[in-house]
Amino acid sequence: VKLGAGIFQKDIIKTADNSKMQLIFQDDTVVTIGKQSEFSVQEYVFDDAKEPEVRFGMVQGAMRAITGKVGKIAPQKFQVQTKTATIGIRGTDFTVNVAKDGTFVAYCSYGAIGVTYNNEVHVVEHGYMLKVDTGNKVSKKPFTPETLKTMKKGFFGVKQSSKQEKSQVGTESISQQEAAPQEIDVTVEDQSGALEALLGEESANSVQNTDLASIIAGYTMNDAVYTGSYDGIDSDGYPIGGEAKLEVDFGANQVNLELYNQGYVAMMFNQNTKFSGTSFSVEGEAGIDMPRPYATGTFQEPTGNTVNGEFVVPIDGASSVQGKYTVTTSQTLH
Repeated sequence: VKLGAGIFQKDIIKTADNSKMQLIFQDDTVVTIGKQSEFSVQEYVFDDAKEPEVRFGMVQGAMRAITGKVGKIAPQKFQVQTKTATIGIRGTDFTVNVAKDGTFVAYCSYGAIGVTYNNEVHVVEHGYMLKVDTGNKVSKKPFTPETLKTMKKGFFGVKQSSKQEKSQVGTESISQQEAAPQEIDVTVEDQSGALEALLGEESANSVQNTDLASIIAGYTMNDAVYTGSYDGIDSDGYPIGGEAKLEVDFGANQVNLELYNQGYVAMMFNQNTKFSGTSFSVEGEAGIDMPRPYATGTFQEPTGNTVNGEFVVPIDGASSVQGKYTVTTSQTLH
């Protein structure tokens, strides 16, 4: 393999002990393959005339993926398959380390991933890692920047002397048409700056720093269900509380918020929904000569899987029922 060489569907890539490789696909997806790894391009379609499809295979070793256009326009069509699990994405930067026996660790550095293992989907949010040990033991916990740095050094670090590096670059025979000059200047010790070196700083930032409002605006599903609880005070000043359920139709920009008290719907808001950035407002039915009840909500975290909000139900001109709610969903939003 040479710098600038083409990679095609059904290709298998194997790296040795002191090597790594970086691939840039047509949709700007960037995949870095660590040392002692085996990676395959099982299927790759990015064509205006066809539905996109990205399916990579990871037999062993380490890979890091920063998803491109397919991750934005059709995240449900992007998968990484290991011996024992399938990883789906949502506008994401993630790393996977796979052992020969099929056990693995997945780190999510941005967005979220859904790991299907033993027919169960585990959602791994930004800043969390999912580990599958021998004996089918699954655990999820947050990781620190130091943990990620140590992992990258162990799997992606390549030791070379400056003399070796200069020799390799000096004897490179790739023409300017095959590889841009900045593609030769790859990071040797750590891959953290390799994306900027290959794509340029502006392009790299656009891949990694997609804001939450843009992510939410790109969701089209109509059956997202959030559950949680609410609390507040009634018109006499007494505390109230119960369960909360929020249904979101991203495709139609509509929400239905229900607040339950002892199993019965105490308050409902499902009219005149308005979305704005990461927030929404929704109204309830108004009584005769009374202001409309209303609720607001704001999507949280890098993916919008949590919603915090407030509600107000006017009772008369001087009093109201009001409070706050928090709901979450474990669904992979798309």
